[in-house]
Amino acid sequence: MEIAVDEVALEEATKCTKDFACLVNPKDTCCDIVRVVHDLVYYVANTHDERCPYETLLGRISSCSCPVRQEIYRRYNM
Repeated sequence: MEIAVDEVALEEATKCTKDFACLVNPKDTCCDIVRVVHDLVYYVANTHDERCPYETLLGRISSCSCPVRQEIYRRYNM
């Protein structure tokens, strides 16, 4: 399933090291969002081996600041 996001989100995601693989195969490439607080903080359970430049470790959980990942969550609830 191919995913579409706003051009603005793509332009803001300047640190993406995965060539926006989440737009082609989100189930296998996106970290699982486990909680969202006020649509500002996105907590993820990172199960991928590769570190993402948008991931910030907060003890045993991480937060995601990727504009593309956040829009995928808002639009597709995934």
